[in-house]
Amino acid sequence: MSSRLRHALALLVPAALAACGVDLDESTIIAADTVDPPPDEPPPTCPPDECGNAASVGTDLLFFELEARGNLANHSGLKIADFRTDDDVSMFVDIDSVKLYGRRRSDPSQKLQSDADLLDAEIRLTRDGEDFYVRIAAITYKKLWVTPSSDLVPVYTFKTRPVGASLDQERPLCKGTDLAADDDWAGLGNNDAVVFTGDRYDGKQKQVSAAPGNDVEKWFNVACIGTASAKMFFLRFTAATSTASENRITTIDERQAMFKALTADVCGTGPSFTVDGEPLRYDNKRGFRRTSFTGTVVEAVWGKDGPLCFDEPRRLAEDPDVWDRIHAECPGKTWPACKNLLPIWKNVPTAFVLTSNPATLGPPPP
Repeated sequence: MSSRLRHALALLVPAALAACGVDLDESTIIAADTVDPPPDEPPPTCPPDECGNAASVGTDLLFFELEARGNLANHSGLKIADFRTDDDVSMFVDIDSVKLYGRRRSDPSQKLQSDADLLDAEIRLTRDGEDFYVRIAAITYKKLWVTPSSDLVPVYTFKTRPVGASLDQERPLCKGTDLAADDDWAGLGNNDAVVFTGDRYDGKQKQVSAAPGNDVEKWFNVACIGTASAKMFFLRFTAATSTASENRITTIDERQAMFKALTADVCGTGPSFTVDGEPLRYDNKRGFRRTSFTGTVVEAVWGKDGPLCFDEPRRLAEDPDVWDRIHAECPGKTWPACKNLLPIWKNVPTAFVLTSNPATLGPPPP
């Protein structure tokens, strides 16, 4: 079968089956026969901070985590210097899994944790003599995407400005650009963020690790809507949003595989072959949340180190040279096609996530 005919069938067959009332599962997604990318050119990659939607202060000083105790600077050199309520009560920053709160510096046993206490409170960040305010401008509550759906989590709207600047010079901490095409973010504001402890992310290498628990450092994530870490949070693929209820618990390897899949770390070395807002369909072995696969073309089955099989990059229709870019990043690397793994992937111990592309007739695989 030719590549172009196979791609045409990828569009027509799922639609025809769906019209006849056939339930489309992973065995009915069209899989390519071969995958062998050709050479050349360096890859277009998202910046280390999970594409363009990471939190930023100043002139696009990007970051995605902070150390609550103010003892350590993050990878951008930012460190917490102070935390004050709008009536000037100085606090230590603390976080209870998914919720920010403060402890009075004059009496750390006193917790300030109500929304009324924290609204308009400001975290002061410092870096090489440059200081920035991050103000809690709003707090709302949203459901996670995975049951039990009774769990509501705080969602924060942060505003930032340089110290010394007036409030009318504030801007959103989170940009939330190019999200309209991704249905996952419906109901969440472009400038919103979630915060959580338990996992740390290496945005450059696309690695997930358990956060250390000690008296010296307490890291928490500032995950802006639109980032992979925010999606992991709402999917319950974090320590903070895992729960024993309905067995919604994941291992580090499962979280690692999901992080690689969401960021399209095809080579397994960190660079991402995706962009903000790129449509994607996905399933995970535990069946937490399975998006519709009707009329889609399989991309890959993912393990903790990257794809176990790989058919069609998610950006192929928009970027016909993506195969060349992938090969330039990991020269000589090839993957088996997914047609054999697809019917059994949930029974393979090292396979955790399936991704699929919404149906578009892009250039055929080489």
